[in-house]
Amino acid sequence: MPWTKTKVALVVSLGVLVAAGTLVMMAETERRAEQARRTEFMALVNNAFTTRRPDILLNLYYWERVPDEQKRISSRMVGAFFDPDFGHTSAGPKVVYTPGPPPMQKLYQWLREAWVKKRFPRSGFTRNGIKYPQNLVEVGTLSVMGTKASTDMSFTLVLGVGEKDGKLRLIGNA
Repeated sequence: MPWTKTKVALVVSLGVLVAAGTLVMMAETERRAEQARRTEFMALVNNAFTTRRPDILLNLYYWERVPDEQKRISSRMVGAFFDPDFGHTSAGPKVVYTPGPPPMQKLYQWLREAWVKKRFPRSGFTRNGIKYPQNLVEVGTLSVMGTKASTDMSFTLVLGVGEKDGKLRLIGNA
């Protein structure tokens, strides 16, 4: 029985449908996994502020290659979040996780910075002539918004969030 154009078209269409269905299922699985990672991360962060325990937040940092001086600075900064004067409401400071842009948008932003504005996007920082790059790729940000009770001044601190071994971690500067 010879293959007609109709049979070939039917087989090709069926193959395309199966491939598309597989891609949709894979994307849905990845979306659910990302949602689970985000939920777990925010539960830990909110638990840290609810119980007023900075050690929970410090355990979320990815410390690989981070010098001791940077660890001390980050530890002091995190400790300041838990000062009774910071976020003086009973709920404490407001904490929000914002996912980063999709990879293609990130690439566009990088190319725009590099060629249109003639500069490379900044990652990490420089102190005393020493460059401290980020130790993870940023996939989102954690914003901690509070009010200093003694001055009644509002402010927002933004921390970079990366992903390591399937878990969201706060980014350190190596």
